Amino acid sequence: MSDDQKACENTDKEIWRERDGDFRADNIFVPRGAAMTEAVTLADALPNEIKRVQEKRERWLGYGQKYPNMMVGPACAMMQAEIDEGIAALASGDVFRMLRAHEALLQNSSDD
Repeated sequence: MSDDQKACENTDKEIWRERDGDFRADNIFVPRGAAMTEAVTLADALPNEIKRVQEKRERWLGYGQKYPNMMVGPACAMMQAEIDEGIAALASGDVFRMLRAHEALLQNSSDD
């Protein structure tokens, strides 16, 4: 079998490669922590990240009320700006804007 025939046989198979803990193929994206069998679309992942960061922001605001000496205002303002951008990106339907917003939201760790 020639190399061209082998290449033609593989055109319908997805080729996975590891990159920074994520697995990517031409048509799907599986974020860190998700099972390889779960297909996660950007339209599903972005609202989930928005929700996660909103919950973190609300926790931090609670910490700020409980501990008045803790300065959480600037961090919460940045989180809110990223949340707003994520919502606007979803509303716009611009895939590149959605990807940028998703990446910005991912930068907010879940560690409090």
